[in-house]
Amino acid sequence: MKYVTSIGDASFEGEIKDYNTKPLTVAADAQAATNRFSITVQVKYTNSLDPTRNFEQPFTRYEDYSSNLDSAQ
Repeated sequence: MKYVTSIGDASFEGEIKDYNTKPLTVAADAQAATNRFSITVQVKYTNSLDPTRNFEQPFTRYEDYSSNLDSAQ
């Protein structure tokens, strides 16, 4: 594999389409005990040597965390 700084045979482009934090579980005091951070990224892959491999699609992932943690970390 060779990395180039100009136009190559394949390229990835992406943008954040959505992100959010929502309560996942609630403690006895009606406060969130666990939160879920979700992010969706729209990815476009272009292969100039084999266009049959080109795609554009969203990917969504999430991470659950305790509400005791500071989400800015």
